[in-house]
Amino acid sequence: MGTVPQPTTGKTLFVLDSTANARFPTRTHDLIVGYDEEIPLVQTYTFTAHKRLEMPFAHAVKFLKIAEFVVSEDAEGKRRYDPTPSGKQAGMPVRDSNQVVANLSELTIDALLIRCNQMTGGETITKRDGKEAMIDFLINASGKVAPRPTAPQGGDDELEDMADDEVRNMLDDEGF
Repeated sequence: MGTVPQPTTGKTLFVLDSTANARFPTRTHDLIVGYDEEIPLVQTYTFTAHKRLEMPFAHAVKFLKIAEFVVSEDAEGKRRYDPTPSGKQAGMPVRDSNQVVANLSELTIDALLIRCNQMTGGETITKRDGKEAMIDFLINASGKVAPRPTAPQGGDDELEDMADDEVRNMLDDEGF
């Protein structure tokens, strides 16, 4: 088995496993942090009830998507880590109250780094790799790129005249 790659940034975050409690005072979690050939490289973390575990940024952000884990910037948990960008995102289509649709090229280097670090193998990506390398990694790691939608040749009027099932079929053909 290969060596577990260590993240190249010195930044750390603190992670609390809220499922560790008096009944289960320690909880162990294996985190896949890369691959050696096709063999997963695993980093094991043991969490203790009511204690935050310090870990490299690239490992900690993988826990952000799991509701039972709380990721914070300090050992006391007073500054919860929030990777969402601040400021208005005017003009962008809103998906949810805190989401917008954007091309990868529109994201900041910090936003791209978080997304890279959340993916298996992304621990080795740093800001020094640059935006283009991060985007390439995200596209290749996700397995496929959604095709760009093409507008019907007749313009919006043609789309409005189509039946609902015709629109669904068109969107299915485009990969949506």
